[in-house]
Amino acid sequence: SGVAVWSSPTVDEARGTVYVATGNNYTEPVTGLSDAVVALDLRTGRRKWARQLAPPGEAWNAGCNRPGKANCPDEEGPDHDFGSSPILVKDVLVCAQKSGMVYGLDLQGKVLWQTRVGEGGKLGGVQWGPATDGDLVFAAVSDVVWKVMGTRVMGGFVFDATKGGGLQALRVATGEKVWRAA
Repeated sequence: SGVAVWSSPTVDEARGTVYVATGNNYTEPVTGLSDAVVALDLRTGRRKWARQLAPPGEAWNAGCNRPGKANCPDEEGPDHDFGSSPILVKDVLVCAQKSGMVYGLDLQGKVLWQTRVGEGGKLGGVQWGPATDGDLVFAAVSDVVWKVMGTRVMGGFVFDATKGGGLQALRVATGEKVWRAA
């Protein structure tokens, strides 16, 4: 019922661990592995730990955007998938989400810090992979809005740079914002 992995796993050969970030559930009932970071044993594939980073209970699919909300769950979630791979920087796993949040996790899944870089949403937040120089992580923020005109699904994307889009740099160790460019 969803929790698809959108991106490449992050492999930590030294610790024998593979990290993956998941999407939301598409239907109900929802699971505890949606919008989560999951650590797997590199050799056996067994789960070491999982950390759900969006409010539990989210279910959403593209049918929720259609008139009549065909195949949409009864309680439509905010669509806060992880669309990009976690980045392992020293002993911090940096994970960026469509919610507009960037998280720093320790290697047991404990949240060390979380920083809001955008408003987030169905087409917002961090959609693509962040990058790092070892001290800073650079997160590209989308925060576009789908504008529907009339009763048909027509329209386009609307972008307002004052609401969070652009590129932001955060300190890997603390999540502190260093700079932002629209």
